[in-house]
Amino acid sequence: VYPNPSYGEYTLNFELEKDDVIAIEVLELSTGKVLHTVSNKMCLAKQTQQFVFNISKLSAGTYFLRLKGKDIETGKVIVQQ
Repeated sequence: VYPNPSYGEYTLNFELEKDDVIAIEVLELSTGKVLHTVSNKMCLAKQTQQFVFNISKLSAGTYFLRLKGKDIETGKVIVQQ
């Protein structure tokens, strides 16, 4: 995830080992509330995937970015300034 911290937009790049349907969520770290979701996006294996999130309307704070698929779940803390 870059840039981190950010002033309005985050870019997430990743590559999967096999094809999967991916959901990506931006959550408020303190409450766990989902603020933004990109869901059911088919991502092909061995290809770089890129998602850009406009978070300029979020308040300054710390958020959690969660990527979920059939065989994967991972996260990253992001900071909005």
